[in-house]
Amino acid sequence: MRQAYIIGIDIGGTDIKAGLFDKNGDIREWRKVTSAVEKGKNVVLKRIKTLVKKFEENRVNILPVVGVAVAGIIDKKREYIIHSPNLQGWDSFDIKSALEKRLERDVVIENDANTAALAELWRGEGRKLKNFMLITLGTGLGSGLVINRKLWIGEDGSAAEMGHTKIVLGGLRCGCGARGCLEMYSSSQAIERIVKNVLSKKVDTILRIDSHTKTVSPKIVYKAAKKGDEVAINIYREISRYLGVAIANVIYLLGIKSFILSGGISNAYDLFIPFLKAEVSKNLFYPFSEGFQILKGKLGNRAGATGAAYLALQVVKKRKQQGKKR
Repeated sequence: MRQAYIIGIDIGGTDIKAGLFDKNGDIREWRKVTSAVEKGKNVVLKRIKTLVKKFEENRVNILPVVGVAVAGIIDKKREYIIHSPNLQGWDSFDIKSALEKRLERDVVIENDANTAALAELWRGEGRKLKNFMLITLGTGLGSGLVINRKLWIGEDGSAAEMGHTKIVLGGLRCGCGARGCLEMYSSSQAIERIVKNVLSKKVDTILRIDSHTKTVSPKIVYKAAKKGDEVAINIYREISRYLGVAIANVIYLLGIKSFILSGGISNAYDLFIPFLKAEVSKNLFYPFSEGFQILKGKLGNRAGATGAAYLALQVVKKRKQQGKKR
């Protein structure tokens, strides 16, 4: 019997990442191109089509469903983008129909944090866990919730948006329009804001704003913290305060004890995890304080596409089961 393959795609504001996977989740081919979102939807969609065609050139038996991960809020009934912070001009866009027309394949769409959770369930730290929450720490803060080894998305398909839970009453205004959202206090944009504020006060630190991009990347802060820079270390302490409270709230509310971190900031896991665990413990009492664990995800920047492939594979399996019942 011929090996069957599945395609998973992750559409980001900077890059489009795509993988060809076998049914065990092993990557057989991996491709990445710039998104060029600023050039419009048609350019992005054309690049996705080119990636898929490259996979089709080399493999005969590719399953008929393509999984696609997108940052933002997804309408699960119609599978279109309600709002995406990274894909400017894509709000209310019927991406499913647009891709199906170009790829001549069925397409299943999901939020990228949810696909990252599915990826860890399939191939990462979640393989032996029954329940867990994945938290992506990037420009914003996303999350995906797995209960009884299934993705839990709530009644309308948009549940587990941890980044938009309120952590500071009347706090900073978020891109969503509300105030005090967690992602304004525990994300790379939070780190950048803190650094700029510190530098404006001329504090003694080796941290500097990149002269070309005019930004501060998590990597810069990580390097400074590794060198013992107290300002950089305190930044990790600061973002851990808010994230620790949020994780404690999830433990109280859902009884989930396992959390997996992914995204750019998670690369500094070794530096901020002591602060984060301490904050979670500080905000819990027994028995809630017993047995929780915070793990680093294994799949890195391939998580979105991997989880999208897993989702597509489940659709194919479900169709086969329904066909047998008929």
